[in-house]
Amino acid sequence: MAKAVAADNITVNAISLGTIRSATLEERFRQVAKERGLVASKAQYEDIEHAVLPLFAQVPSGRVGRFGEIADAVAFLASSLAGYIAGVNLPIDGGLSPTNWQRSFDRCQFSSCLVHKEHRRRSFM
Repeated sequence: MAKAVAADNITVNAISLGTIRSATLEERFRQVAKERGLVASKAQYEDIEHAVLPLFAQVPSGRVGRFGEIADAVAFLASSLAGYIAGVNLPIDGGLSPTNWQRSFDRCQFSSCLVHKEHRRRSFM
């Protein structure tokens, strides 16, 4: 799609989100922290996130994303500053994407393996 409309000065890009803070996520993290006795019941969310997040994912940034970070990326891609950026998928996931790709790559030696085919399929959707 990006190629089809590029000549019309239209850019098409995608954003792939990692784990983003929401009321539902916060509630789930609090529930898990309480069930496992990881933090005090009145702990601040940031303390709960720090204790619970490693149980779900090994995010290199050590935290979940914030809505404002997504909005900033969208605003950038929609701005004239990104006028020459087209056809990209911008992962906003705290560095998790390269980590997952490296783990997948480490598991096989051939670009034709199923892991690589699945990665390519998801990357170019």
